[in-house]
Amino acid sequence: MDRAELDLLACWIDLAVPFCGDYTEANAWTDAEKERYAHFLAKRHTLEAIEARNIGDLLAAKDNSLCAGLEAPPTYSITLLDAGGNSIATQTGSATPKQPRRLAVKRDFQPGDRVWISAGTNAATFAVNLDPALGESCVCATNGVFEFPFPDPKQRIYPPTAFTGSPHRFSTRPLAAAELDGYRNLARNPYDVRGATTAFPHATASTECRHEPVFAARCAIDGFVENHHHGGWPNQSWGPDKSGDQWWQVDFGRKVQVDKVVIHLRADFPHDKTWTSGVL
Repeated sequence: MDRAELDLLACWIDLAVPFCGDYTEANAWTDAEKERYAHFLAKRHTLEAIEARNIGDLLAAKDNSLCAGLEAPPTYSITLLDAGGNSIATQTGSATPKQPRRLAVKRDFQPGDRVWISAGTNAATFAVNLDPALGESCVCATNGVFEFPFPDPKQRIYPPTAFTGSPHRFSTRPLAAAELDGYRNLARNPYDVRGATTAFPHATASTECRHEPVFAARCAIDGFVENHHHGGWPNQSWGPDKSGDQWWQVDFGRKVQVDKVVIHLRADFPHDKTWTSGVL
């Protein structure tokens, strides 16, 4: 196109379409529709800021092996401890989003064994992978330390192949900015454990049926959503006692932006006919 045609096209885009400047002009929306639009507009502005930061980090990076926004890769420690707190194996060193810190152990797990991961900071969000059957998960450690006690197979809440065989391989790494800000399931944490913890996401509930592990609150965020039966893996789920008002909650350990909530209800009828309604 020649210059006159380009000028005409620019004029048509800028001046002829549309007759109002933005979606908020000349609208006939209800209050609920306005609130919904405001929510997604704010989300758009947040994503714009994230994108601008990511572009800035990319342009400022001098070495692709360095974490975005950091002068040097953070240091992690992975340690396998026995029931007495004695170190069986340990690995300490730096890690990047593309180069995790790893520890391989040729040993069958014993009762009381646990893995201990330190991020070296008072509060950190990082990725951990303790078994291929469970995969990698993003955890937030409010004191910079993540601990996971290896379960008794009799609990039946993990895949049959989980934590078996040899060698066992553990890994941890920092998350890239794009991973932290990306659209994902914020609640998923197959390494959540019952009771007090400093690692999140963490699920708790008013009751757990007969205190059985297969009905623990943590089963609702382990990433397995089979819902046609109840009991051992892959049918583990949160199952409360039949008593009073019930509640379940997930704590993230940090501020998060939630866009939607997806709930998988167990549908093992007629066993699951108790639920009639719920409040979010």
